[in-house]
Amino acid sequence: ASKGASKARPISQQQLDELSKIASELRSKELTSPERAEAVKRAFVHAWNGYEAAAFGHDEIKPVSNTSADSWQGFGATLIDSLDTMILMGLDDELRRAREFVAKLDFYQDVPASFFEFTIRYVGGLLGAHSLSGDELYLKKATEIADRLMHSFGSASPFPRSTVNLKTTKANYPGWNSGNAILSEIGSCQLEFAYLSHHTQNQSYNNAARNVYSVLHKMTKSTPGLYPVSVSPDASGFGSQHVTLGGLADSFYEYLIKLWILTNGEDDESLEMYTESANSIEEHLVRRVEDLSKRDEEFVFLGELDGKRHTNQMEHLQCFAGGMFALGSFHSRELKPQTNAEQLLVKKRNQHLDLGAQLAESCASLYWYSSSGLAPESIQYTEKSDLVQNGWWTAQTKYMLRPETVESLFVLYRATGEQKYRDWGWEIFLSIEEQCRTPFAYSGLRDATKRKSLDNWDDSMQSFFLAETLKYLYLLFAEDANGMPLLPIDEYVFTTEAHPLKILR
Repeated sequence: ASKGASKARPISQQQLDELSKIASELRSKELTSPERAEAVKRAFVHAWNGYEAAAFGHDEIKPVSNTSADSWQGFGATLIDSLDTMILMGLDDELRRAREFVAKLDFYQDVPASFFEFTIRYVGGLLGAHSLSGDELYLKKATEIADRLMHSFGSASPFPRSTVNLKTTKANYPGWNSGNAILSEIGSCQLEFAYLSHHTQNQSYNNAARNVYSVLHKMTKSTPGLYPVSVSPDASGFGSQHVTLGGLADSFYEYLIKLWILTNGEDDESLEMYTESANSIEEHLVRRVEDLSKRDEEFVFLGELDGKRHTNQMEHLQCFAGGMFALGSFHSRELKPQTNAEQLLVKKRNQHLDLGAQLAESCASLYWYSSSGLAPESIQYTEKSDLVQNGWWTAQTKYMLRPETVESLFVLYRATGEQKYRDWGWEIFLSIEEQCRTPFAYSGLRDATKRKSLDNWDDSMQSFFLAETLKYLYLLFAEDANGMPLLPIDEYVFTTEAHPLKILR
């Protein structure tokens, strides 16, 4: 439901012209990295000011109509998702006002909560703020929500149920999925719950979350390391044969390597699961696509499987994978391998870095070949061996301000130090400024193959734009007083919502 503090006024042509002027001025300048970081920070402040004026305490601002929306039960998703970005950027006044809101939040409400979304946005957002500030309020509030969400776990299933009522604690799996659990929903709480257990000294969060991996690991898969998206609640089997790194699965795979990193290399089972998955992804899901209408060198995309049948489509969501492979490679550098999984990670170090770089470059190219400079939500393609005209084309046209490509560029820059990743990220940021900036905040596009217009704005700015997209862009350029990168990736792990958690040592 939308209930806005301010009445929407139509956006005038004059306002549109002013916005275009801001973007073209930015494009005309040769900026240093610290200056680029400042420009990203100004973008964040523009969006935050709009949110604070029209939607403070609501989940989102609608950036064209300048009203509010509550997609996640109205606990202030944008605000909580933005806390650690504000801490990073040194936005003390904005943070103070946001913290006052957090202090008064009461999660004991008669509403159904998505276990997945509440974990990654609310619990993760509060833990990221705690990790960067040490402020105990954020840990206390994260614990309050996590204690409600823990009712998703019950005796009948090792997996958390999909929704849980925060007051009555009644929990269930989604009806639309025949009562089965969803891979990404059960496999993307492990970082948050491990951090929570470590800092509260209450192991129950970690035990429940961690057990999910052990159970999944033991289940029989038709291809080792590739987990179908639908899982029967009693762990007797899978509810489908659909395998993807896109929606319904994505963050499960990145959490395998990230949990090993967060636990400072202690969690060998999650690394074992990751190396097995990484091998199978390389073997069964990586697709090399030729499109001579665009360029001579091939593109490297990911595909999907239905049983043994290949599906040749890639969602923007899958663009996290370049960063995932690069992160695993980076963390094998100092490793003196003691287990089989560690040996495999070290052995694949260069191969994984190369694959990560190829995937990230192909994902960045989705932006380059789009007339708005922004990538579509998904593409389809033909493979090299096909007899038809080879190539790739847009499937879903919308652009949702998503972070996955800039996330991979950030990790690859940190892993290699190559300037091109910064430059590609800057190009994407300029396109966001040109196409998505509204007088109030930033809006996604209905059609990334078209340039901006009032009709092409979708009037939506999800909380991940401030939590992830702008954070990764800022971190791509920002440096501390000594010219060192902020949040080194050998000290912090980022959750799937880009909340930085300090490695547990």
